[in-house]
Amino acid sequence: MSNRKHRDNQEICSRKVRELAQSGVNKHCFECNQPGVTYTDITVGTFVCTSCSGMLRGLNPPHRVKSISMTTFSQQEVEFLQNHGNEDTSWVPVCPEGRTPRTRWRTYILITSVLGMPPE
Repeated sequence: MSNRKHRDNQEICSRKVRELAQSGVNKHCFECNQPGVTYTDITVGTFVCTSCSGMLRGLNPPHRVKSISMTTFSQQEVEFLQNHGNEDTSWVPVCPEGRTPRTRWRTYILITSVLGMPPE
């Protein structure tokens, strides 16, 4: 692929990610529900805020987090984000009563990354 075509394809992919970040539930951080996402969690296909992106990078193993405005995306990454996004919570662990899936997941990943084992 020529260099120009490659750059054009990267720009199209980046534009699609920016559009996805501004649609529906993707506008709010998957982890804390704060409005205004700035990163994608490529590991699970969600959109997150700056604070939560740092937390996800600190996990062991770290999640692959990419800035929405400062990086390029491949066609495969765009398709993954389109197929998942913040609306798809089918992979989130079942929640105890009174807790949201996102709060449950955040607690789970923090505890497992610090203690190295899942909470009981």
